[in-house]
Amino acid sequence: MPEAAVAKTGGSTKLADRVATRIEAEVMAKKWPVGANLGSESDLIAQHGVSRAVLREGIRIVESHNVARMRRGPSGGLIVTEPNIESVLASAALYLDFASVRQQDLFAVRTALEFTCLRQLSENLDEAKIARLREAIADEGRVMKTEGVGAHNSDLHVLLAELSGNSALRLFVDVLVRLTQQRAKQNIPNDPETAGVLHHTHSRIVEALIDGDLAVAQHRLAKHLEAMSAYYR
Repeated sequence: MPEAAVAKTGGSTKLADRVATRIEAEVMAKKWPVGANLGSESDLIAQHGVSRAVLREGIRIVESHNVARMRRGPSGGLIVTEPNIESVLASAALYLDFASVRQQDLFAVRTALEFTCLRQLSENLDEAKIARLREAIADEGRVMKTEGVGAHNSDLHVLLAELSGNSALRLFVDVLVRLTQQRAKQNIPNDPETAGVLHHTHSRIVEALIDGDLAVAQHRLAKHLEAMSAYYR
């Protein structure tokens, strides 16, 4: 659609959104080739049939989504970048907080997702993953002895999601963990006793998982999340 025609239906901002959408669709169709050059500014103006101002606005949108970034210079162009998962996680957690997600709903979803993580992990648990779990428990014990509960009390939950092999689970669990941490960090007692209880609970969940007792691991996880929910607003 010509730029003038689009301008009549929504202006340059709408057209810039469409340009950004097309660029992002191209990146996804190409299986996200990080480092690939999608073209110079003049190439992209010709390709999308828009003005320089509209293209630059579209590129700003693409850059804000961490899809690609314009590199200046003789060998410059719009370069595909690796998405920044930290930005995605932070934005999702902020939106859920803005939407005033109820505590009980948050923990219901967390419990369901983390149950699935344990089930999927139990189905493909191997020696390498067992070693990572044991290492994580040992590291957590050392950290909690010196720092208390701290900011890493949920690292094991994210690791369980990661080791499940399901990237979607890993993302969603990480988002929910971050949101619950935001709501609880001022309320969980940061003392040796609380740190010891948390570490012991995590150790028993991992112990049951390694022993092949999924039902016990899930039961212990459910009791753990139920106990932790008391610290969340």
